[in-house]
Parts: sequence; structure tokens; C-alpha cells
Amino acid sequence: MGTWFKWAIQKANKIFQGSMNKPFSLEKLDAVNKKTLAPVLADHVWLLDKAWNTIALTLQCSGPLPRNCGHAEALCINLLTRIQNELTAMKLVCGAGYSLQAFSIGSVIYELSWLITAVGNTDTNAKEWFQHNSDLQFGKIRALTEMGLRNLEGSDTNANDHYANYKQLCLGKHANPRLQQTQGFEISTDPASELDLQTFRAGSACNRNEVAKSWWLIGLSVSLVENALIAFIRYHIGDVTRIEQASATVAALKQSATEISEQAIQVWQQNQIAND
Repeated sequence: MGTWFKWAIQKANKIFQGSMNKPFSLEKLDAVNKKTLAPVLADHVWLLDKAWNTIALTLQCSGPLPRNCGHAEALCINLLTRIQNELTAMKLVCGAGYSLQAFSIGSVIYELSWLITAVGNTDTNAKEWFQHNSDLQFGKIRALTEMGLRNLEGSDTNANDHYANYKQLCLGKHANPRLQQTQGFEISTDPASELDLQTFRAGSACNRNEVAKSWWLIGLSVSLVENALIAFIRYHIGDVTRIEQASATVAALKQSATEISEQAIQVWQQNQIAND
């Protein structure tokens, strides 16, 4: 896979370099990059689909939603279905070679997942969300993370570790200079002057860095889904049999995520993904 991937990257670069003196074909470049990334991201794309289906199966275990259900249950179902759409968007964006743009999607999944765990079964908090009448964000993300951890684990001592992921996501979301200044350009040597040239370009990316960002984003997003579903099962599924069914489905998702993560680490350490 590594040799083929390296050849495909070279082909994509030739398309870009060949466009320097003629109209640039973004459509052609994106098509080549998408095809190149497909086998490298296949396991992670499958994992996103599994997370989507796990949400669907968990919601089925909760049964039909009565009109007079508690505010908290309605809120959590609302947000879980939104997360499903975010997972689909991440699959499309990462698969197309635009992982930096997927950081924004990942930040949304983080915010929604920790809001679900923070609300739990507290209708008072959920009611505040439904009555929110401001353009400002609902709640402080750090506070929601801490509250969610207390509901899940009984302690928020690991809040810094979790919130650090959100800060990483926001680097891409807000075009933080620390990250942005490393993106969106090519370095090449001019044959005539032998000088290194920096060329900025738009379009998809297909390199080792692109794969790393996509793998990290997808793994993190799936772990956030797991937390949200654990909270939903704990607070909003009452039937013991359905609790067991839903819990087994989430456990299977977690096992798949662990296996794919371990495999990705091995591939990375063996340098089977070509350099830029």
C-alpha cells in the first residue's frame, strides 16, 4: 500500500505542477486525491459508519418518543441525530482530502457529545437549552466537559486531558497561526536558480500529514460518540433488556475503534504511509 500511495501522491503533485503554466484543474486534483486516500482511510470510514449505525440502534432501543417526554430525553435525541449528520460530513470531507476543514466538524461533535453527558437526565438544564434565546453559544465548553465527566465517571479530574482535544480542534476551526502557517503551500526547488520556492495553493491534500489528521479526527470523534451513548443509555433507556442490547452495541463500537487504532499505529510505525 505504501508504494502505491507514494506513486499516487507523485501523480497528484504532477497535476499541480503541470498547472503552473495553464489553468489549474481543481476537479482533477481532487478526484486523484480522493481515489488515493480511499484505501488508506477505508477502515476509519467504516468506523464512522459503524458509529452512525450505533447511534441509530441505540435510539431504537429507547423506543418511540412520547410527546410528554422529559426535556432531557428530547434534547439528547435531538443532539444525537445531529451528531449522525456530523459523522457523515466528516466522512465526506476527510475522504475528499480536506481534513483541516473537518476540524470544525470535530469541534461540533465534541460540543454536542459533552452537552449530552452534562445534561444527563436533568430536565432543568435541558429546559434552559430549549429556552435559549441568544446568538451566543450555550454554556461554556470547559464547564460542560467537567459536568459530563462527573456524570460519567463521578470525577472531573481528567477534564484537562479531554479539553486539550477540544483546544486542538479549535486550532483548525479558528485558523490559529500555530497551525495555519504550516498549511496550504508547497516547497519546491527551482531548477534554474536552485532556490527553494514556496507556492501557496488551494485544493485537497494527499500526504502523510493529511492521513494523520484524518485518523486522529475520526478516532476522537468516535470516542466522543461512545461517551454520549453511554450517558444516553444510563439516563434514558429504562428497560433492562434494551439497556443490555444498547450497551453491547456501544461496546462493539469501542472494540472496533481500539483495533483500528492499534492497526493504524503499526502502519504508521512501519512507515507504510508515504511522506509529503
